[in-house]
Amino acid sequence: MAATAGSRSISSDRATREAIIGLQERIDALLSLNGQALTLSCGELVSVAQYFMDLRAVTALIFASWPLARPLAATEVLARAADRDGERRQRSARDLRSRVKGARVGDFFLAPPDTALATSAILGIAERLLKAADNSEERAGLIELYQPAVAGRAPLSRRLVAELGASPPLCRTLGITPRPRKAATRSASQASVQEAG
Repeated sequence: MAATAGSRSISSDRATREAIIGLQERIDALLSLNGQALTLSCGELVSVAQYFMDLRAVTALIFASWPLARPLAATEVLARAADRDGERRQRSARDLRSRVKGARVGDFFLAPPDTALATSAILGIAERLLKAADNSEERAGLIELYQPAVAGRAPLSRRLVAELGASPPLCRTLGITPRPRKAATRSASQASVQEAG
């Protein structure tokens, strides 16, 4: 293992190592060719593909509202890795907003994390939020992240959640209207044409 500060932290922190390995195993199981077809998102079963779209939407919300989700990181090592990434994104968004009125800053929160350690931290938090049971503290926590992330910025809310194709359970949890899926619309149109022909 390379002798970087991050790798030394991981190698010396058993809890962080176990959290990362456990997360990787769960993701690998979902991506397996012989894996399950459905998994839980916000207390309801969704397709595995939809679950990964929800993960992306929630990671964007985590970054957009950072550091609110910091206490949900599995370990302090992971929290510090997410701090560096989250703070950089927040700073970049603030700088752009100060220079350009009405600037679209969603891309700062949609980009993948900077490092493998930050990726583990953010995905672990997102997984915990999406796996929450009905009326749980984690479900309330997800709503708390969403509200400040999009306060006064409706276009940002659509970009971070609805336009990413978030599942109906996630949209209902956050109190937003799901965006119609383009693929489904095309399929319906094609079916209508075939029926008419």
